[in-house]
Formats: sequence, structure tokens, C-alpha cells
Amino acid sequence: LLSASVAQTCPVGIHAVRVATVEGISNPLLFMVDDLPTVIGAKDNHSLKTAQTIELPIAIDGMTESGQADYFQSPGSRGEWVSVEAVATRLGTRLDPVIRILDAAGQELIFLDDSPGLSGDCRVRFQRPESGTFVVSIEDASQGGNSAYQYRLRIGDFPLVSGTVPAVVNQTQVSELRAVGHGVEEV
Repeated sequence: LLSASVAQTCPVGIHAVRVATVEGISNPLLFMVDDLPTVIGAKDNHSLKTAQTIELPIAIDGMTESGQADYFQSPGSRGEWVSVEAVATRLGTRLDPVIRILDAAGQELIFLDDSPGLSGDCRVRFQRPESGTFVVSIEDASQGGNSAYQYRLRIGDFPLVSGTVPAVVNQTQVSELRAVGHGVEEV
């Protein structure tokens, strides 16, 4: 069991650590630093009827079971901005996430699979089309699942930065960067 602390100045994102022992140095171990409150995914949330209730903003740590999706429900108001991001492949897990955003009746509003630049993970930012409950489901694209199919599902009103302009700066000069992505107006 490893124990570590992270400085308050450490940015949200995926980081790596290597462990050095008398037998050598480990491969990089990936972990995520996050500023969202975290809950563990319920073990019995595999249907619309048993969707785990969550309060946004939130991050959910879970794992898929073979052939089953995990469901999460949240109330909200029409016009609210919501970002949904699956972090799995980027952490080195076997999960190839597929996300569905559903209304309370189970009607699919958004389908996500393999967002550009995320190594198989996916994310979206949208405005709630109506007030009431909406549901987020996550599953493996190949219907796999066990302890190797872990994920971190981030849901809330946060920007989804996909890059900067310019993409390259000179290390000897001060440069101004502009964030690119969804919801980045205040970044």
C-alpha cells in the first residue's frame, strides 16, 4: 500500500509516480489529482430504476461489471451547463468507456465514445434541455468488466480544456496562451 500527499498547487489532471526499491524502479503508476468531491460507485446501480443519486459537482470512482452499465441520476434545472468526463484509458485501466446521457424516462439524449485526443476516453459539455432528473450511464465498449475495468466519472459545471493556442512557445520568452475547448471562456 502506497501513501502520498499532493501539494495544493498541483494541477488537476493525470500524473505519474515511480517507486524505487532495492530491486529496481517500477513502471510509471498513473493517478489523477482532482478538485471534485469523490464518491464510490454503488454496487447495485445497473439499471435506470436503481440509478445511484448524486449531487453535482461530483467525481465517481467505480468499475464496470461484465455486460452491465452503471447508472447515476441527478436533478437540475433547464439551461444549466453540465460537463461529463470519463477518465479510464488515460489512467491505464482496461475500460474503453461509452457514456449515455438519458432523460428520466430513459430516452437517450447524448451518446459518447472516443472523444478526440483522449486515448479512448470521452467527454461532453451540454445544457440541460429541461428541468428534472437526468441520468448518466457508463459501460465498457466491449461489454467487459471486473476490477481491471475501473473509471473516474467527473460530472459538474467545469471547463473541458482540449489545448492551447499557440500550441508551442519559446522557453526563453513570456508567452500568452489561450485555452481551447468547451466552457473555457473564464479559464
